Amino acid sequence: MEKAKTLEQLRAEKERAETQLAQEQHMLPFFMLAMYEKHGQPLEKIVGNIIKVAVIRPKERPYKTNNFYAVLERQEKLDKEVYDIVHRKEKPAGR
Repeated sequence: MEKAKTLEQLRAEKERAETQLAQEQHMLPFFMLAMYEKHGQPLEKIVGNIIKVAVIRPKERPYKTNNFYAVLERQEKLDKEVYDIVHRKEKPAGR
C-alpha cells in the first residue's frame, strides 16, 4: 500500500506538471516547423507563400492579357468591314 502524499509533494507534482505543459506548448510550434511538409515544401515556405499572396502582392492584376481568340474576332470584324467598303454596291439614284 502506498503512503499518502503530503501537501508539499502534491504542490511539487502540480508545479512539475504545469511546467511540463508550458514547455510542450512552447516546443510544439517549432516541432511543426521542423516536421510538417506538404507537396515537398516545408511549413515556413507554405506560410511565406500565403503571406505573399494575402498581404504583399496587389489584389488586382495591373495588366491585361491578350486573348488570342479575341484577337481573331477583332481581325475578322475588321476584314468584314474592309470587304464591305471595297465591295459596296452603289444604289441606283432616284429611288
